[in-house]
Amino acid sequence: FSDRDARDESYTCFQELLLENEISKERQESRSSVLTTKHSNGNTHHYTDSNAQDSFMSEVARIPDQGLSEHFDYDILYDEDYDENNSNSNVVDMAKTSIWYRLCEHLLHPQRSLLILIGIVILLAPIASQSIKMKTSISFELMLPSDSTSLRTFHRLGDLFGEGNVAPYRVLVDGMDVNEKVDTVEAFDVMHKVVQYLERSTINPDAVQTNETSVAARCTGIAWANGAISHTTYTAAKTCYNTFSSCPIESFRELIKLDSTATSQNGLSTIVTCIVSENPYADDAIDWLVQTRQRLKYLEDSGDSGNYTISLEGGATIEYDAQGAINDGLYLMIGVTFGSIFLLVSFFFRAIVPPLRSAISTGMTLLTVYGLIVLVYQKNDSNNISWLCVPMSFSIIV
Repeated sequence: FSDRDARDESYTCFQELLLENEISKERQESRSSVLTTKHSNGNTHHYTDSNAQDSFMSEVARIPDQGLSEHFDYDILYDEDYDENNSNSNVVDMAKTSIWYRLCEHLLHPQRSLLILIGIVILLAPIASQSIKMKTSISFELMLPSDSTSLRTFHRLGDLFGEGNVAPYRVLVDGMDVNEKVDTVEAFDVMHKVVQYLERSTINPDAVQTNETSVAARCTGIAWANGAISHTTYTAAKTCYNTFSSCPIESFRELIKLDSTATSQNGLSTIVTCIVSENPYADDAIDWLVQTRQRLKYLEDSGDSGNYTISLEGGATIEYDAQGAINDGLYLMIGVTFGSIFLLVSFFFRAIVPPLRSAISTGMTLLTVYGLIVLVYQKNDSNNISWLCVPMSFSIIV
């Protein structure tokens, strides 16, 4: 209203309307006459409170002669058909006609929901049963795209230098606990036994109960290089190195160079490097790792390691140990998670059936996911699944 007369007339009509319809009484009924403002962007606002209407119209009356258009970007309407309760009921009626509302009615029904759950379990049981056939692997190749630069580089290095050279194993012979050096006759005898066990030259059938693998290892150290190096030979190489500025015997020079890189400065520990014949992360190489640890444990228990501590590191040891630690805690994580869900749902619903139903449905969802993984990706024994899939998918789904 840009004209004062028109504005005054509208205000007078509105005041008469308030008196005639007695807004304070009509607010208690389903239908009421209200003041509606319609914004230029299409939004509307309804003034159903009489005090709010009076306040708004008083503000309109104080606007100067230049018109409302400079102060308000909306129109003032009188809507006698506005029904707030009816509008809300229409929304509820529309929601009740949706498929999701009707589905929830069946799912929350005490008897029908149980039948639906049983039907779903029976339907998904064949897929979920495949989850027990899952075979996991620690190979990082399963976590990388087949055409990734890092994976192609790994394969190329393996083709050029041998896959075992990419991630070599190292056997640490340590005499620090008893302050015994590794350049003694006893230390050399211990290293000879260790390497013979690792290269499968000598295997005690009572010590290793698992099946033998086809993986072979080639070890190099101060006491072994394509065969045993006697302590006498080592001593002769040290003497030659200390006597001449450049030892004339090439094999002695190589042995001294190896000693300088593999043995600590205090002479209390040394490393024997072992290269396996296959990819260290392959399943057969992992079997070799497990059997090697059993052999070293047998050496320690039988006393053949003397006063020295023998340990294996490098290769796939870190990944294998990490997988074992996480898998050992996985059952505890599953128990604590499902137990927490059961207690929380029982507390909020004050019942036993809802938490049981929740636990069964969640467990069936997990088993179905694992079963689908086996059916889709594990097509034969060589197509294993990355070991991270199980703990990560459990955390994400639950």
